[in-house]
Amino acid sequence: MPIYEVLVKLCSSWLVHAISRRIHLPEPGTRLDSKAPLSVHMCEWPRADEALIDKRLEKSMALVREVSEAASNARQKAGASCAGRWER
Repeated sequence: MPIYEVLVKLCSSWLVHAISRRIHLPEPGTRLDSKAPLSVHMCEWPRADEALIDKRLEKSMALVREVSEAASNARQKAGASCAGRWER
């Protein structure tokens, strides 16, 4: 394993631990906010605000996805690369 990967893995796990301790556990067994969960994995999913849902926009985006997918399929069928136009 290259030294870069070793350092990244060691440093990233240390950094995550350090940030977690600063945010949730300033001292062992305590939290800044007593109501805060110990992990984001224990949080509830946010609830959607139905008033903010734009059905017209959702339909428009569905059309955009269909067009984009059709273009991608046509490029693949023709054997054209999406990245090819940037490599010139």
